[in-house]
Amino acid sequence: MAKVTPLTIPNIISAMKQAGFVTKNDLDKSQENLRKQINDDQFAARTEFHANMVAPRLETLERKVEKIGGLTTDVGNLTTEVKKIGDKVDKLSLEVAGIKDDVKGLTEEFATTPSRKEFEEFKRAVISS
Repeated sequence: MAKVTPLTIPNIISAMKQAGFVTKNDLDKSQENLRKQINDDQFAARTEFHANMVAPRLETLERKVEKIGGLTTDVGNLTTEVKKIGDKVDKLSLEVAGIKDDVKGLTEEFATTPSRKEFEEFKRAVISS
């Protein structure tokens, strides 16, 4: 006849271990190992994603931002130069207006043909006489 053992918790646990059942301690250890493996896998996956996807895009973005920063400086310099050119054009416009007045005065002064007004006065004087 088989050996009869009393039905106590330690006896039940040892019988279940022999039958291949998992105990709470074994389950806790398995959960800890699984949790650690998942964390390691997630870290590796995130690191790979960052290295292959995020980092190159960030570098490209940084280069573009630096380029825009340089363009901003260039635009500021161009704005200053355009203002200087505008000031010079204003001065030239004043000088050209003065030259036009001088030419008009010289034209009137040295003209050999009378102006329309002078011609009409001369014509009236001739007709009246």
